[in-house]
This record gives sequence, C-alpha cells and structure tokens, in this order.
Amino acid sequence: MEVEIPKKKPHRSEKILGFLAYLQATQRFKFWQPQPNRSKVVKYICLSAVSCDMDSVISTLAVAYYRYRTKQSTFDHYVPMLNMCRRDFAANKEVDQLLRKWDIDEARHLLFRDDFKMELLMQCRFILVNHHDSCFNNLVVEYYDHRPFRFSEAPLPRDCQCDLSILPMRSCAGMITALYKKASIESNIVFELLRTALLMANSNFDLVPPNTLGEVPDFRMLKHLETLIRDRAMEPAEPEERANADQKTTDSVSKSGVVSLPEIIRRKFKLLETSNGKVMREVLFTSFPMALSTLVTFSQAPQVIDTFGKEQAADFILMLSTTPGTEVYGPRPVYQLGLLPMDGLQDLNSRRLFEHMVVNLNLSVDPMLNLKPFSKCDFMHGAFYNLGKLDNTVPDVLHLVERILYHWAEKCRCVTVADKKKPCF
Repeated sequence: MEVEIPKKKPHRSEKILGFLAYLQATQRFKFWQPQPNRSKVVKYICLSAVSCDMDSVISTLAVAYYRYRTKQSTFDHYVPMLNMCRRDFAANKEVDQLLRKWDIDEARHLLFRDDFKMELLMQCRFILVNHHDSCFNNLVVEYYDHRPFRFSEAPLPRDCQCDLSILPMRSCAGMITALYKKASIESNIVFELLRTALLMANSNFDLVPPNTLGEVPDFRMLKHLETLIRDRAMEPAEPEERANADQKTTDSVSKSGVVSLPEIIRRKFKLLETSNGKVMREVLFTSFPMALSTLVTFSQAPQVIDTFGKEQAADFILMLSTTPGTEVYGPRPVYQLGLLPMDGLQDLNSRRLFEHMVVNLNLSVDPMLNLKPFSKCDFMHGAFYNLGKLDNTVPDVLHLVERILYHWAEKCRCVTVADKKKPCF
C-alpha cells in the first residue's frame, strides 16, 4: 500500500506577497532581535530622507518592495523606514492623505526611525533613498539619489552601489520607476503612488515647454506608468486630467481639518548640509502656504520654531512662504523668505555663513528674487524679505540655496569685500 507523504507547507519567506501584505509583514521587524545561531540573516533598511516629502516616502516604500521582489536569498530581509519621528507624521498631510487613499495606514504598515534603538539599527545594512549622507554612512550598501554625488561630503563605503543607468532623473520617483521597468515588476498600487510622486516632484510638468516634454526623463517614466496602470492602458491621461489629480492631492491638506502651527512649518522640509572646509553647518529648509508676516506675529512662534530647529539639530532655518492656491493649477510661487539663525549669531562661523547666504540670495541673477526687506522686523534675529518677482517656485529657490551652500568657503569674496558685495558664483 502506497503511503502518501504530506506536502511540506511552504515557509512564509517563499511566498510572494502583494504590496500591502508586504508592508504589513515588515512590522515584524519591531520584534526582531539578532540571534547568534542565525548569522546568515541580513536586515536591510531602506531609509528615506529626513524631509519625508512625497518623493522620499513613496520612493522608499517602492524601493523596499522592489528589493524584496528581486532578492537572491531568503536570508535577506528588506524593510522601509521613514527617517522621522512617528509623532511628526501627522503633520505630513499630503503624504498621509495619499497613503490612506490606498489603504496604507501609519500604525499597520509604516516603520519610523524612533521605533528602534540605535544599537539595533547599527546591526543592519542601509539603502539610502533620496539622499546620500547619513549617520549610518559606514553601513550603507546602496543609495538612490537624483542629485549629484560629492564623495567628499558623503564618505560612503567604496563598494557602495548606485545604478547609474537609471540617471539622469529629476526625482527619486523617476529613478525607482526605471528600476521597476527594467525588472518588469508589476504592482498597481506602487504604480499609482509613483505616478503621484512624479507629478508632485515635477510640479505637474507645468514649467516644461510642451514641445520638449518628450525629452524629460521623468515625463517618460510617467507615460510608462500610465500605460501600465490597469483600466487605463487604452486611455492615456491628458495634461488637464493630471493637473486635476495633482491639485486634489494638494487640496486634501486644507480639507483635512485645522492644522496647528507646528504642523504647518513641518509640512515640507529638507535638511541641507554645508562646510567651509573647517566646520559643518546644518540648514533646515522648509516651505508652507502661510505668510511669514503673519507667522512672526504669533506669540508661540519663537518656541515652535526653536523646538523644530533643535529636533533637527539645525544651525539655521530658511523658511519660504508660498501663495495660496489659485484657479490656475500649477506650482505656487514663493512670495516671502525668512532666514533664522538658531544660535543668535553668537558664533563667528555662523555669522559668516549667515552673511554669505544673505548676500548671495540678494545678488542672485538666476533666479532673480528681487528681495525687499521687511520693515521693522527683528524676529529671532532673522532676515525677512518679500520677493519682488513672483515667478519663482520652491524648487527654484531650493536649487539656488543648495548652490549657495555649496560655494561657502572660509574666505568668501561676498563677505571679505567690504565696499561692493559680490556673489560667490
């Protein structure tokens, strides 16, 4: 008599999970403890940029799922981690609204930096997403960043990987879409998320002349996604439809309820780093649709801003105020700018960097901001301006600030020349 041998139940690691099931499964990482007898297991953390903006968050989730789907060993475990405190996520209205639209819940699907002790994180390997500089640099095995890499500023391990074939791109979401395209991996939710991230990161491509759209790598990735998303293969999206989708995502913030002052200033921020060859300084770059001239009148504003700066270990905060939404869809121009020193300019290097930024912002020609100082404003020893030209977007000013910080030197001509101040580039 032939005896039937029961089939061995497949291990959970052998099953291919859908995107939502995968995110839920990564929550087990909270309970992981390294075991000496399981030395083959390697935990890879896909770490977002500290800004946790739309591009960073969506790209981080998508990279982690991509690595999970393409891993070579069952001993390799990939998890996405948002590089922010869990309590701050509520202020990230646009990202939260988009994730909830696709049933991605903070408590059930997301991991945050403060969920884990540093000792545990130091036993993992890291994949940096939308940045290439981290306190975990010596543990980084791979990075994805569409911005130029300067090794002197980010001493990553020599064997650290970066797929240069998916560059150039204007956004991290564009890079990750290219990865999915090369590997022929399909996930409808991931495609929808990447599509929205591409639109937001590129301001709906409104600033690109229509006759050159086909030359923009991010736009080609957008078209690729639109042909793959189910029920839309025969119905390519028109520019007006894309604009409506982009505006709905932005409008969801104002419709989600009353927003507190701490939530407003944390809405969209990036942490920028600069060095003059001797010292390092951190500049917190943030933008929000609220007038700075109104912000400085709030009694709680100094404490809120000081707390925000200390949380991010920033030496300066550069704030941009964008105009309220209009009937015309598109990127909102910047109309006010404020630069705040967190130490009250007591340090010589801080004073020099402050002057370096002020001089170069005022003398910039491309883009031209035409800054006009606030009258009688000494809020937190900062410098506040109205922009005389209202055709500069947040990305325009961000790129300018990044260039200004890149050109900071111990003896800048913008600071050392007494009579006629000159820009550094």
